[in-house]
Amino acid sequence: MKKRTFNAIDLHGGGGKLLYTEPCFIKASCFFDITGTIHIGPYCVLSDQVFIYTHEHGHKLGYPQALQPVKHSDLWIGRDVYVGARATVLEGCYCIGEGAVIGAASVVTRDIPPYEIWAGNPARKIKDRVD
Repeated sequence: MKKRTFNAIDLHGGGGKLLYTEPCFIKASCFFDITGTIHIGPYCVLSDQVFIYTHEHGHKLGYPQALQPVKHSDLWIGRDVYVGARATVLEGCYCIGEGAVIGAASVVTRDIPPYEIWAGNPARKIKDRVD
């Protein structure tokens, strides 16, 4: 198996990892925040400049930004998922279901059920995936 290098950075010391099952197609221009662990299933396609974040800063009033609490969580991406170019997946999303499709330039803020097509900012269900 050949070595693959991705832009995977633990931004806030959460100790996460990037785990993927081959075969999958991940463009080298993707960015992964591995503060939480990211699990990518087989047969997934992540297009150009996909950004996946597993952390967010708190929003407590009266605290300086540098002292805000950091929330992080793991993300599970099921098998046969397609993520379009420049899509962003934020920390509030914990699972992208099997066979889901995320449109280009979408911003995912919550879980996506299996076999659904989502797009927009914030991403919303467009229709069910029928193959």
